Amino acid sequence: RRELELLGEELEMAGDSAEGYDARKREAEAELERLKTARRVAGEAVVRNKDRMLALATFFPKPLAKESEVERIALESWESGDEARNGLQAILGLVTKAEQFNRRITRSTEEREGREVEVLYLGLARAYYADRSGNAGFGEPGKAGWVWTSKPDLNAEVVKAFDELNKKRPPELVELPVKIKAVGR
Repeated sequence: RRELELLGEELEMAGDSAEGYDARKREAEAELERLKTARRVAGEAVVRNKDRMLALATFFPKPLAKESEVERIALESWESGDEARNGLQAILGLVTKAEQFNRRITRSTEEREGREVEVLYLGLARAYYADRSGNAGFGEPGKAGWVWTSKPDLNAEVVKAFDELNKKRPPELVELPVKIKAVGR
């Protein structure tokens, strides 16, 4: 009789355990389905935004393009069916670097009008360039990339700004013309 009672208890416990196992298994399967759906949705988002982000990256000024080269290459090589996380990281990396560039003043050495000049980017809104020979001008984003305009009368102020940044002269107010307009309007 005692053995039958013990056997009954063990069968009862096994039944409880099997029910608990089934419930946990159903929960795990449901979670797996949610994760598969999330992965699919993320992959679709990368597919939808890949070309758009790469097109935007072509408008990046040279220093930002160089800074975000790894992310751009990763996004270019990403294909539908690849791990969505890699594509999302590349897109978010490009957006983050563009946003950081837009919040700061960036110096660069570039070629303008066949001469090497120093360029001062004020975020993504405007840039000024000058050299020590009297050449100067400004750049602004346009529909087909950055548009550069020669304006030699800016040379003194732009050179003054570079000298202040190089701590060759005490800080003073620098007056540079700024006209902000929306692209496409």
